[in-house]
Amino acid sequence: MITTCTLFSSSLYSVVGAVSLSMAVTNLFSKHYLPFQEEAAGVKWEELEGGLQEVIITQLRLIGTGFLISAIQLFSVALMQIVATQNRLNTLIPLYALLFIAALIRFNYKLHKQTGVNTPWKKSIVALLLVIAGMIFSWI
Repeated sequence: MITTCTLFSSSLYSVVGAVSLSMAVTNLFSKHYLPFQEEAAGVKWEELEGGLQEVIITQLRLIGTGFLISAIQLFSVALMQIVATQNRLNTLIPLYALLFIAALIRFNYKLHKQTGVNTPWKKSIVALLLVIAGMIFSWI
């Protein structure tokens, strides 16, 4: 039976999944680092040596892959809650996204503290709270 809580939690997962998908596309297809990263580095992208640019692009691709995995997992649990047999184990799938988001918070906050640059760590806290709320509503 689909309850209001199930629909609400699926909506929360979908919102964070959409943001994760957007960030996945941004990182997977980026040709340079993001503006806050450039500000934190204090060096324009064009001033970096080619080898260092390639290392950074590789790291961005890995980050993008993490966002993509989180998006797929969150969209999957949102869909499973609605169309699949209600199984409480489905609600544990967002734990993977929580781990990734927690790492984003930690590393972006550390970069913020070290450089004073306004990194997106606060936005990641919002995403973390939305996923936790979705998990709570999944269990109600």
